[in-house]
Amino acid sequence: MNQTTHENTTQGRAGRMIECMRRSGLRVTPQREAIVRLLADDSSHPSAESVHARAALELPWMSKATVYNTLNSLIQAGVIQELDLGHERRFDGRTDEPHAHLVCRVCGRIEDVDLPEGFDIAGLADAGTGFRAEHVQVKLTGTCRACAAGPEASPSPCRRAGGHIQPR
Repeated sequence: MNQTTHENTTQGRAGRMIECMRRSGLRVTPQREAIVRLLADDSSHPSAESVHARAALELPWMSKATVYNTLNSLIQAGVIQELDLGHERRFDGRTDEPHAHLVCRVCGRIEDVDLPEGFDIAGLADAGTGFRAEHVQVKLTGTCRACAAGPEASPSPCRRAGGHIQPR
């Protein structure tokens, strides 16, 4: 993606996120707008602490409490997604396109992977069991390419299967 395309995508995503805030009844304050614009442009899925550090560069008087409250409000309004990594909460502004999160258990990196057009796991669950999903988040935990190629990639006596350690 070239720089101009990236900027247009980011500006478009931020604009859609701000519109979603308005439709949800959230006021567009300078603090909320700064956080939304930051998340629209950040594919690293930042932590609240990282959001605060970066937002404070633009608005030095913004408190951590404001950041946490804003992130929680944006989650409730469906503007952003929260990724619960067990030990840490991370945030994703990319709610406008279906995608999964690939989480590296070695380095902690989070990568997005687009899901196929029409991917509807909630529909499959409803059709098969009658379960009505209220929120869908696809997260795969494993080892990224860079870590798999590194020294930590040596074979282990155990392998992970479905989140449980099982012998080979």
